[in-house]
Parts: sequence; C-alpha cells; structure tokens
Amino acid sequence: MLRDNEERLSLRGSASDKPPTKVSAKIREILTENLATDDLDLPQPGSIGMATPTLGSLTEENRLLQSELNRVEDLLSASRAERDEIGIKYNALSERVSDRISERSNQFMSLTPYTVEPQN
Repeated sequence: MLRDNEERLSLRGSASDKPPTKVSAKIREILTENLATDDLDLPQPGSIGMATPTLGSLTEENRLLQSELNRVEDLLSASRAERDEIGIKYNALSERVSDRISERSNQFMSLTPYTVEPQN
C-alpha cells in the first residue's frame, strides 16, 4: 500500500526546469547527496577538532597499559600453575584407580574356580 502511494506522489526539484521526481527517487537522491564522501566535514589532523595527545597523557596511558599487562600476566601464570596442579592430581588419581583395578582383577583370578570332577 505504501508503494502505491509512493509511486503516485511526486516532488519538484529545486530547479524549475527539472521534471517532478517520485518520492522514493527523491529520498535516494537526498541520501546520496548527504552521504557523499567529498561533503563530509572530517577534522583534519592538527586542527582544533582533533585533540593532540600530550606527553603526560601518553605516559599515563602507557603506565595504565603496563599495569593491565602485568595483571593479565599474573592471572595467566596463576592459571598455568593451577592447570599443572590439576594435572598432577589427575595423574595420581588415575594411577590409584588403575592399581585398584589391577588388585581386583588379581583377586578375582586367584579365586579357585569351581570345577566338576568326573564321576566314575
């Protein structure tokens, strides 16, 4: 329904010699004009709109980043130590389970089997 209305509506351009344009075409034209890269007002380096970092702010940022790096390295080191500890506990537990299974298997094998002696 909106499409039908768009096709019927038309707008006159800014120049009187241009024919009327459909609304959807006019919207596209406006967007194209407003999004053109040569029309963008970006601040140029060194202009007032662009803040130049000072030595003090760079030093502070460097200090904060170094502090964060040290914190992350400490966390990584702690997680590696925890991983190693868990690995050691896993190996010890696995060995104990294996030993118990072997003991049970040996006990089972050492039981005298019930044999039937032939009758004469």
